[in-house]
Amino acid sequence: MIWGQIKPPLGTKINETHPMSRNLVGCWLLNEQCGDIINDSSHNKINGKYVNADHPATITSGWNTGKYGRCLTFDGSNDKITSNKPMGYLLKNQFTLHISWVPNFNNLSNTGSAIFEISNSDCSQRVSIRWAGTLYKMYYDNVTPGQASSKFHPNTITFSAGDVLMIDIVQDYPGNPRLYINGIKQIPFSVLTGKTNFTVDAFMSLGYCAINNYYQNGKVNYAMVYSRALTDIEIIQLYREPFCMFNQ
Repeated sequence: MIWGQIKPPLGTKINETHPMSRNLVGCWLLNEQCGDIINDSSHNKINGKYVNADHPATITSGWNTGKYGRCLTFDGSNDKITSNKPMGYLLKNQFTLHISWVPNFNNLSNTGSAIFEISNSDCSQRVSIRWAGTLYKMYYDNVTPGQASSKFHPNTITFSAGDVLMIDIVQDYPGNPRLYINGIKQIPFSVLTGKTNFTVDAFMSLGYCAINNYYQNGKVNYAMVYSRALTDIEIIQLYREPFCMFNQ
């Protein structure tokens, strides 16, 4: 069995010698199929808890069918995933956030709906992949103490409800962010000084923003975090074979 386009079942181990497993510090396949515990397949075991989901599932909340198998649906009201321990100490100043998301346009706020975020407790440092309502923009927040600022993608990203979007946010060591949609690099972000340097208390969250909530409405197939900046070629490989690093 080759897991490239097929989501591995719960308990499948990561092949630590595979190139795409290098610096993979968080991997949430969402293959539990039921319950509210979300397991991290990486050796860091930064597990999550699925809060306020419908049990049994409905079409707007809970466990549903996604592109690669089972997935989680967020209702845009109060569904969310929070991690059980921080991961900021693993990331420092370079990282890649990778997520497969299926948007649902219903009930989306114009002020922003957070899909995937890593933020410390006071939100002074965070990276947030957000859907900004009718603006169709993906935001990369870089909030430093005493300075509210954001790096954001300047152009409209067009898509339709039900589209499967593979989104990657990459920050290299100098602090240059890159955005990819379905393996394709987008035009550069707006440039602001500084870069995100996570503190040790930065936590992962799915489906909402740690400040102002901004709950998202849609499906998440899986999410991953690397503590390095993936290359263009590696981003394309994840698009083609998102589970290639798992043992057969």
